[in-house]
Amino acid sequence: MWPFLSAGDFVITCRSRKAIVGDVIVVNDDRVGRIVKRVALVGRDEVSLEGDNPRLASSSCDYPHKRSSIIGRVIFRFRIPFIKMQ
Repeated sequence: MWPFLSAGDFVITCRSRKAIVGDVIVVNDDRVGRIVKRVALVGRDEVSLEGDNPRLASSSCDYPHKRSSIIGRVIFRFRIPFIKMQ
């Protein structure tokens, strides 16, 4: 999901199965576990997802996901700065 998210980022979600095109959501994918992707298309019972980085493809975006697999919508992201221990 780079550039929106980077490795080590934390996200806060709002529990909701509602999704609109453009939302960043957390989905429980049966094949790979929890994923964070952007909503590309919304159907009655399913959503199609896409990543933000056009140079990298994700197999999780190759098939639709049931709305029941949506954990929530990302409402905030943050990064804890690396603190070097002495």
